[in-house]
Amino acid sequence: MICPNCGKKSNNSSFCMFCGYLTNGNFIDYNHAKVRSDLEIYLDDDYFVVTRNTNYITTFILGPLYMCYKNKFLIGFILGIIDSLLVYLYIYEITNFIRIMGIFPPALIVIAIIITTRIFWMMVNNILYIKLVEKDIKKLKHKYKDRFISYIPKKRSNIILPFISVLSYIIIVSLIILIYKTVL
Repeated sequence: MICPNCGKKSNNSSFCMFCGYLTNGNFIDYNHAKVRSDLEIYLDDDYFVVTRNTNYITTFILGPLYMCYKNKFLIGFILGIIDSLLVYLYIYEITNFIRIMGIFPPALIVIAIIITTRIFWMMVNNILYIKLVEKDIKKLKHKYKDRFISYIPKKRSNIILPFISVLSYIIIVSLIILIYKTVL
């Protein structure tokens, strides 16, 4: 059902789980003057997506680069490099062990490792993002006191910075892997 009050899609047909609107026109909470939290104001439309982790496909595909997608470029870039290096080392060491033991085909292990790390990031990304946003809110509150709401950054309107971040991430990880291969 699409709520006629707030316009959000709800899985429940008898009431809207976002605003409490009932199908008979009443509200679950009669005191409808809802005060939005700082986190809800900061995230705006993304609040329910991030807090309820409904964007799990995006977080699964992007992994640690999800932070770049959410304008946390430095954190996403660093986590992406760490993740790639750890995955590469796991794959390198485990496939060498498997070749010696001859238990499973190495390709299955590589796929399992990549899927496992992506599931980890799928579970952790939104939690980490909320913690970073709460830290940003504290900084804004400390700096601007009561007027901090007017200094909340607007939504990202271009995709150039995340694209540049992902491209530089791929280049740096490739260089590190090449250096690692030449050293060993």
